[in-house]
Amino acid sequence: MPLLKAIQNPIGPNIGKAVKAGVIALILMNAAWASVFADWKVALSIVILLPLSILLSKAFAVT
Repeated sequence: MPLLKAIQNPIGPNIGKAVKAGVIALILMNAAWASVFADWKVALSIVILLPLSILLSKAFAVT
């Protein structure tokens, strides 16, 4: 959803939200790859780190 808003209205805050959503989505994609090539426990441990990464993204947000 943030990507569609950024495409329709390419201003700074919309682009920033789209980038943030993309980086957070990379964590879920990493968990998916881990479930394919490793055990489901590894994928679950990566998904459990998702809330921590969201908190860190809020703490180190530039804008």
